[in-house]
Parts: sequence; C-alpha cells; structure tokens
Amino acid sequence: MFNNFKHIICNAGLAGMLCALPLAGASAASVAINNPSFESSWTGWTRVGSVAISGDAYVGTKSAKITASSGVVSQVVSVAANTSYTFTAYVLGGGKVGAKVGLINYSKSVTANGSWQLVTITFNSGMATSVTLSAAYSGSEGRFDEFKLDSGTAASSSVAASVTPSSSSSSSVSSLATSSSAAVSSVPAAGGIVYPADVGGGLSLWKLTLPISASGVGTSAQEIKQPALATYSSTYFALNSDKTAMVMTDIFGGARTSSGTAYARSELREMTASGTSAAWSCTDVVRKMTVRQRITKSPTHKPEMSIGQIHDSKNDNLEIRYIGPKDSSSVGTGNGLTDTGRIEAHWNNDTSYDILDSAYKIGDMMNVVISTDGSGYQTVSYTNERTGVTSTKTQAFSGVIGSCYFKAGNYHQACTVTDIYGGTNDTCAAKGWTSGRYETDPWGTSVLEIYGLSLD
Repeated sequence: MFNNFKHIICNAGLAGMLCALPLAGASAASVAINNPSFESSWTGWTRVGSVAISGDAYVGTKSAKITASSGVVSQVVSVAANTSYTFTAYVLGGGKVGAKVGLINYSKSVTANGSWQLVTITFNSGMATSVTLSAAYSGSEGRFDEFKLDSGTAASSSVAASVTPSSSSSSSVSSLATSSSAAVSSVPAAGGIVYPADVGGGLSLWKLTLPISASGVGTSAQEIKQPALATYSSTYFALNSDKTAMVMTDIFGGARTSSGTAYARSELREMTASGTSAAWSCTDVVRKMTVRQRITKSPTHKPEMSIGQIHDSKNDNLEIRYIGPKDSSSVGTGNGLTDTGRIEAHWNNDTSYDILDSAYKIGDMMNVVISTDGSGYQTVSYTNERTGVTSTKTQAFSGVIGSCYFKAGNYHQACTVTDIYGGTNDTCAAKGWTSGRYETDPWGTSVLEIYGLSLD
C-alpha cells in the first residue's frame, strides 16, 4: 500500500521550497525505550483497538500499524524531573504521536503523503518522573516506527532550512524579567520550533482572532485561519525568546469582533479539520482541552483575564479567569507584572464560580484541563507548578444554547473608551464603571504565554 523508503520532508507551503535537513553535532542523551522499532513485535508496548504489526518499516522489518479510531499503542518510560526532552517517531500514512506528561498531552498529527514523515515533539518533564509515549489513529491508516526520546536537543532533528524564527514582542520580554524565578525555571528549552503554531502542534484545529483590524475598523478584528495560521507570527502572536511558547498579546483599545463586544482578544477558537467552526453537543459527548500556560502581564485598572473557555452559541459555559488585586471599588491596585491574584472557574454564563487558586502569582506556570463527561457535566482540573496547588471542580451544564466549542488564549476583560483607531468603544463606555476601572492607554497590553495545547 505504501512505498517503503526514507525521505527528506519538504514544505511547499512556505516561501519557495524549504526542505527539512538533518542537524548534526548537537549533544543529546537518549532515554531507553523498550523495543522502539517493534522488531520484537509488542514487547514493551500496551496496545488497544485496531492495531497490528506491519511489514512496512522505516528501520528493520517491522512497524506498528493502526487502522481505526480505537487503535492506540503506548509505553511508559522513566525520565528526570525538570528536564527538557525531544520525542521523535516516523509515521507512514496518517497518525498522531503523543507524549503525556502529568496532566498535559503533547501531540502532533500528520496526514498521508506516501512517504515516511518524521514527527518531533518537545516538552519539559516538570515534576513528572515518567511519561507515556503513544501512537494513535488520526483520520487514516498509519504505520509507526523508530521511536526515540532524547534529553536536551536531539542529535538528528528536522527543521525547515532558511527559515528565520520569529522573535518575541518587547512587552513579553520585559514582563518575563519580572516573573518569579521559580516560574521561569519550569519553562522548557527550545527544540525544533520555528513558528508560534508549532508549540501547539501546528494548531490544525484552531483559528486565531487578533486585537487588530486589517481594515482599520475597531469592530472588525482580524482572523487568521489555516493554512495561514501554521506559519503566522506578529507582535500579538509570537514566539517567546526561548522559542518554547506562543506569546499572546492583547490590546486594551484593540479591535473587537463586533460592535456588541467590549473587549479585544488574542485568542484561539476551536475548528474542525475541514476548516469549519467546531460545534459539538455540550452535554452528550466526551471532550477535553489541556493547556500549559502562564500569565506574564495583566491589566492594571481592571485586572481580569479570561484564559480558557467552553463556549456555546451564546454563553460562556465555563470560563477560567484571572482576577488580580483590587480595592473595594473594584479598581486594580497592582502593577500587572508582579501581582498575586486568584484563578477562578466561572460557570454557566457567570451565574456561579469556584476559586481554583487563591494565590496565583504573575509568572506562575499552570496546567489546566477542561473536560466534558458526556452526561451533562463539565470539569476543570488545575495545577500550579510553582506552589503545587491543585484543584478540581465540576458543575452541570445549565441554560445551554446550541453547540459547544473550546477557546484558549488571552481574552482580557479590560478596555478603553477610545480604541486604537480613534473610534469610540460604545459597549465599553456603556459598562458605566467608576472612572478608575477603565484602562487609560489604548495601546496598553496584557500577555499570556501558552507552552502546550491539545484536544482529545
């Protein structure tokens, strides 16, 4: 069915023809994987569903074949805590390769192109001392071979030749300098990342909304969809200086999505593989979004940021929100860079909320898992990597309108009455807050960094 040959991966979608070339000479230490090329059949591997041993191989004479959505092969391997790793595997056909680290699933999918494709995933082990490496079905039959896990940078990795990585925005660099040292130490090292979307495995199931307008109209926020999103970067969607995170910068007076919306955003919205808006049954299906992220700069006058959601056709069913220090009049009292606030779960269009973390310090790395159970309940599980604080909260869906989808990124809840285009943000003005709650600089920003994002 497939041609059995090794190849150099080329991406014609980039400017010109950029081919992935091997890099030699980088130092790396390999982690032991039992039977990494399936030459001893299933020795060392756990398998479920529609899987078999295939005679099509990248190395040796065997590989793992997965033929249906139920098929998964996996293996738990030991790693060192607080260490950066590069995981690689070869895929022939379609498939998804993943590394589960604690609550976080790092994964990348490929579609069939008739050749063996090298898939590379980078992650940091954090507090974990073991990770689960896996291969799974992703739309079509696939073969999997030559699994490898290296600490540091892999000795042979694939990158696009002649591509210059995007630099981070100045606002993210300055805010990083004020973050706590404990939070900074948990940031993974770079490895094979060229564009911001690479951090999210290519973001094939997302679109991006920016706080700027291509037409210069304050109520017409620019959207970036696939395939453009895969190689897109700008001041408001960039790589951090270590090339390990998507830096999502929002503007207080930025462009909004409509005249009825007060706040700008630098935010990802879930899509389908065909490029249409995702829309799944809120109460009848099992879904999960996992994100590893940290806030590095918040609004100051109204220090609130939405940093993850389940949304239906009209409502915020679940919204993860940062609430910074405020006085009795709800006016911010911090500087947005070194503050300590709360992380809260707001349920069913803000009719109730739970506190997930009562002492979140700007710069702390957090793991957030948002899920539905298929029987009418939604759950959020939260971990602060610096302090070890954990929390899991569950709430029944209520008042659902239409279908649901996930959102991730920076949707701060702050605004200026005059936007960056010189127009009036009527919806912001109509809030009727005390003057101290309105941001004063239309070009002022908040910043969120995402280090891992996956959907299951």
